[in-house]
Amino acid sequence: MFKASRILLSASVSVILAFAAPSQFPFSLPAAAQESGLTAETIAANGSPKASAALQLMLDGEEEKAFQVLQEAESEATKKEALPADVPYFMAAFDKQHDHFDKAASHLLLSRKLYAQGKNLDDHQKMLMTKRLADCYYGGDKIKEAMNEYSIALVDAEHDPDGALSVPEILESMIACEVKLKKFEDAEKHSNLLVDMCRQRAQSHTIYDFLTYAWALFQKADLYRAWDQKDKVNQVRMELRPLLINLVESRMTAEAQNAIPDYHTMVAQVRGQYVRAIKPTTPPELAWAASDFRVKTLPIVAWQNKTPGPPIASIICIHGLGLENQSFRHFAAELNKRGYMVYAQDVRGFGSWTQTKGEENLNYNQTLIDIRNLAEVILQRNPGVPVYVLGESMGGAIAIRAGAQLGDIINGVISSVPSAERFQAKKMSLQTAMHFLVDRHKAFNIGNEVANLATKNADARAAWKEDPKAKMGMTPIELMKFAVFMRTTKPQASKITKLPVLMVQGLQDQLVKPQGTFDLFDAVKSTDKTFLTIGNAEHLIFENKSPDPILMDSLDSWLRHHCIKETAGK
Repeated sequence: MFKASRILLSASVSVILAFAAPSQFPFSLPAAAQESGLTAETIAANGSPKASAALQLMLDGEEEKAFQVLQEAESEATKKEALPADVPYFMAAFDKQHDHFDKAASHLLLSRKLYAQGKNLDDHQKMLMTKRLADCYYGGDKIKEAMNEYSIALVDAEHDPDGALSVPEILESMIACEVKLKKFEDAEKHSNLLVDMCRQRAQSHTIYDFLTYAWALFQKADLYRAWDQKDKVNQVRMELRPLLINLVESRMTAEAQNAIPDYHTMVAQVRGQYVRAIKPTTPPELAWAASDFRVKTLPIVAWQNKTPGPPIASIICIHGLGLENQSFRHFAAELNKRGYMVYAQDVRGFGSWTQTKGEENLNYNQTLIDIRNLAEVILQRNPGVPVYVLGESMGGAIAIRAGAQLGDIINGVISSVPSAERFQAKKMSLQTAMHFLVDRHKAFNIGNEVANLATKNADARAAWKEDPKAKMGMTPIELMKFAVFMRTTKPQASKITKLPVLMVQGLQDQLVKPQGTFDLFDAVKSTDKTFLTIGNAEHLIFENKSPDPILMDSLDSWLRHHCIKETAGK
């Protein structure tokens, strides 16, 4: 079993790494051009006139015009002359970025055919195109077709001197396909290959390789869960746990020492490494490098208390719909000053989980298991220190379930705006039903509407919409799961019979109806329950840049009171 050792922190990759998956195409293409090591003029010179013109428009921020140029080239080719192979290749990048996976696959197939006629793709470029076609099939839920293309891409990547970056990406994708197809023996074989490869690379003791290794183990554990191999799940957990602890604590220490640059700086540094490794030389290759690039992060982050000695309590924070663990960083800073250790965890299907193939699906039950696992680790690291679960909105409903199901390991629950009773609920239900009829697996953007209802603060809205880890789109199936989960919170609240509960609601909330939260509070059977109403608070009470001072004082007082009771009880 791998023994976690001290991690060497590099500023450029201190908490993130680059893998190929959807990102914010228009935002990152200019940066990708700058970081590729080639000038935009050099790359444009390697393309057809239309592809080069489209690239320049993209670099100027004119995405719509760029796509129109490519469409015109496609239309003209059917009438006058042969279509340049780089035009459909470029269009495929646009299609995939906007989740038009079938169109993207069609354009890639056409481009591959045209390039084959001209024999002007080298082996590395062919491998990347095959992998990208597989990604489009995967995104369109055509798993068998994706698996066939990934299999070809893996063989090509293994024989490609420049394919080292792509091999683990392809293996990860193949494992996801095989689990979906219930080919568990094949998935186990490829998972063993991926974990062995990552374990070997982790001997370098760099954060990049440790993160890759951790995510390979996460995927392996979930393979065994799907296969119902409980003993093997536990074996993987034994290897993963010390590694994850090491990563979380190393990141926490580096942040406390101001050794981590701001997020956008880190993204730029790692994106540069990724783009240079991909070696784009033509307009569509650059477009794909920008589209492929993504960020992998830790599913758990922690912030150390700033007071001497052990923390007063440890708080596990669970985010709201569409958000991610970093949304608690400002709130955590306030609690740290007051003597609390704070952890924040990504809900399965959000944040860091969306960046690994096969891990992107919403899973509330596994999230509760994750909370239990984290609580166990916290108690091992700080025995005798109480553990509380705090959640907001969707996270508030999860916190209530934690109170109902994990009362043997946690000491209390703080639940903010957890109700399913929503303003404009009928409108959202109608939108979901319409999209379900068109394609139940295709995500549609709900983030803008949710952000607009959650806050009137323009800066807060912009920060939410621009967060590359925020999940702005959800499929109809995910939204239906979310609705059912939220609607079944009340019976869970009634199962909390002893744990202390603090419930919070803002009266300026334009997303959740306050009465729904009042009703959940009434459903809690524990007599040790407190309701805090904040007259001027909107939907996001804990997950904002400036937590209300009165709220923080009240929360601090409530926590200290119950921590004293816990100590006296022992």
